[in-house]
Amino acid sequence: MEIHPRNKIVRLDHRRFPRTEPTDPLMGTVVISGKRHTTKVRDYSPKGVSLQFDMGFLGHMQDYPLDIRLELGETCFEGSIRHTHEQQDYVLAGVALRVIEPKGEISFTDEDPGWDLIEDETTLKNLFSDLTFKGPEVLVKLKQINGHAEVFAKEIRDETLVLEVHETKRGDLQKGFCTLRFEMFQTSHAFDSRITNIEKDMIEVSLPKKIARLLRRETVRVPNGTNNREITVELESRMLGKTKTPLEVYEYSEHGMAILDHELWLNAPVGVPIEKIILRTNNGKVIEGRGTIRGHRWIAEKDQYAVGIYFETSNNENRTLWHDFILEARYPLLSFNYQDSDHSKIWELFDRSGYLGLKPRESFNYVYDISKSTWTSLHNAGTKLSKRVMIRRDQKVLGHLQIDRIYPDTWCAHALAVDPSVFKTVGKDIYAITADVLSAERSNYIISITESHLSWNQRNYYDFVKTYRYPDHNELKLFQIHEAEMSKGWNLPAYKGLETRVANQYDMARIIRYFELHTSLLEREALGLTEHHLNLSQLSQEYSEFALTRKRDFVIGYLNGEFVGFAHLETGTTGISIFGIQDTMYVFLVPSLKEDRSKIYDAILAAGLEKYRDYNVPTVNIYVPDMRREELSDQGLKFIWEGVRWISRRETAKRFHSYIQNMYGHLILKRELIRKRRTSR
Repeated sequence: MEIHPRNKIVRLDHRRFPRTEPTDPLMGTVVISGKRHTTKVRDYSPKGVSLQFDMGFLGHMQDYPLDIRLELGETCFEGSIRHTHEQQDYVLAGVALRVIEPKGEISFTDEDPGWDLIEDETTLKNLFSDLTFKGPEVLVKLKQINGHAEVFAKEIRDETLVLEVHETKRGDLQKGFCTLRFEMFQTSHAFDSRITNIEKDMIEVSLPKKIARLLRRETVRVPNGTNNREITVELESRMLGKTKTPLEVYEYSEHGMAILDHELWLNAPVGVPIEKIILRTNNGKVIEGRGTIRGHRWIAEKDQYAVGIYFETSNNENRTLWHDFILEARYPLLSFNYQDSDHSKIWELFDRSGYLGLKPRESFNYVYDISKSTWTSLHNAGTKLSKRVMIRRDQKVLGHLQIDRIYPDTWCAHALAVDPSVFKTVGKDIYAITADVLSAERSNYIISITESHLSWNQRNYYDFVKTYRYPDHNELKLFQIHEAEMSKGWNLPAYKGLETRVANQYDMARIIRYFELHTSLLEREALGLTEHHLNLSQLSQEYSEFALTRKRDFVIGYLNGEFVGFAHLETGTTGISIFGIQDTMYVFLVPSLKEDRSKIYDAILAAGLEKYRDYNVPTVNIYVPDMRREELSDQGLKFIWEGVRWISRRETAKRFHSYIQNMYGHLILKRELIRKRRTSR
């Protein structure tokens, strides 16, 4: 009797993914046309499952494919019955599950804010110079309609790039239009060109006038064993059972790992949960969490499959261990394990680097001792609230960066100091790490307050922001920053008829409305100036778990019963920032106020500063948008510095990471090239 192809259960020995039978009976529920039916999983593979039903279950439903919903505990799948086969007293149904297709090749589209278009002649020259210096280390994908090959750069002749064929993938290459892509400095590059000459394995293409580049991944994957950081993994799943021996990890990042699966133990559909994951590092750490199967791919060099597992840790302590382990593998020069003994070393670095040069050294005496306990609390909070990055050498700290979550969805990078004796190229990782932290912690914004005249900022922030093609993704604002010392006071005059008070719930509605009308969406969301986050209550609760504080208040001003402005007050535990980023004050006036604006501004400012006395803080930073340096200094508010506040979306930080990698990657290669020329003489 002929068996219809739809009803045939084929043998398993020739399948790409052999089916696996669960160790223990796995019961589930199928929903078809709104009706629920009990079923048993007989076997599974990445493509689907075989389900067992009672005889006659499908009845008249013979049209395949038949859409169903499969529920296994709390996990649900969608799919379709592709075929059935009757046994003696039950029916087997082959179900194809819908899987998340792996992402294809990078697409340089206008909708992706992560890419930019490079047209600067010097930058292009440096890029192709680096590409030829790298040679076979960087393989270039060259594609035409009828041909595809991997090539590498040999040299540059006039306006021509000379390439050598490494491997022909498909067809034959011909003169004419082609597209080329390569990855260098953790960044994908793409450009269109024309093949102008072909001689055996040598190909000449025209150098382009522009090139697109895109950071390939938000978190760059780290091959297991990189920089002597290695992990093994043990898994336990309701569906798959429990591993008898640790499995080998191929690579990992903050969002998950690829596990080598020679025995196809993990050949299960995308979406299957792994209820318990135990990671063991080669430095003795144990990290626990859970995960979900995300995909399967063949690793040719290993001659086996790797299974992608999305991984999330079970608690904040495990997350800190996991993220620090990854960052130490990715950035071997950096250290993330702060100890109390590092406190004095970091302050010594602040002195040597000139980081404290904005104020007299003695003005930091009050915060020196306080910062020790505060930094310990921040370290205990882990990656949930703070990340401290250091470069160590010979018992000294040579580089330092502090990154704190100071708003619900925003991190602040500050306290950047690099020893003058350290090469700038050595410090590139400490400059680039911010993007890793933002991505790992699922944050959407970054804020940075820097002195406007520092040369490093001119090169790395302003030049980058100036050429970034999405102006609404980042924002630069200039402020004259003054400091109020509580012990010395100030002499800001009152304004007749002005009434001030701490804002109540009705005043808060007016303040929210003001921000909606007069500030950008980027600023409102990054600084939490929305109805949901205005009082920072959720963030305050998270800080309080680690004996830290973070809060916000408003002092509102009324003149003759009319709302004229308000003071925006922020505070937090002293020492979070030694420059007092946590104790920050702004004053806002309604645009309709025309007369005596400066006088009313000063009176509301004075009312806000008086409120700060309740917080028992030593100093307050006042961000003044107008140029009133001499006037406010005469009133007892010391001018500190002209500051630039940079607010950026995460996508911009992602591009900035790529910008840094390319800039410093080129400097490193340039130094290697000089060294090579000297040794060859």
